[in-house]
Amino acid sequence: MPETMRTCPLCHTRVLPTTDQKCPACRSYDFASGIGMAPASGGPSSLRPAPSLYEGAVLHWRLFWLIAAFLGVAFIRIYLRLGHRLWDLDPNLVKVVIAVVGMVIVVWTVTTSFRLARWLGLSSGWNFYRVLKESATFFEEKGVRSSLFGPYLGAVPGRPKSALDEDEVVEQQDAPGRVHDGRDGRGPSE
Repeated sequence: MPETMRTCPLCHTRVLPTTDQKCPACRSYDFASGIGMAPASGGPSSLRPAPSLYEGAVLHWRLFWLIAAFLGVAFIRIYLRLGHRLWDLDPNLVKVVIAVVGMVIVVWTVTTSFRLARWLGLSSGWNFYRVLKESATFFEEKGVRSSLFGPYLGAVPGRPKSALDEDEVVEQQDAPGRVHDGRDGRGPSE
């Protein structure tokens, strides 16, 4: 079976695993078992923590939606150039606001693309399509359930617990027949 290129989670290098399924760059990660150990020499890879899959998935979706927002701003800009108006607003003010919003989106998009490229171990983040494609391939290799556009955030291991998950009222039994709800120290029968 032909082997495919994979990204090592320890050294963040895109490699073709060796015949013993180890990363040829750091020789510390075993692709077959998914276990990696930092080298005992105290080298640079021992200082870098293993990447969080959830962090990478959030960067993937942030880049996806920033690209969509940029395309939306470009569509509005073309719409205005064709001579149409947005509501009854001053056209010059609308153009300035659209230009500022577009510049902010471009800066965020480039920053997010480079962060995701660094997270994946890619050499450059300028090609946004390539970064998104490599990210989707990375999550498919990890076995994370994905849609056409990217991984499902709920299916990514390492997802932090939200306040809604932990906000459950725990009822305690104080005495037989009396339930304490923990709000004011008194049971519902008092």
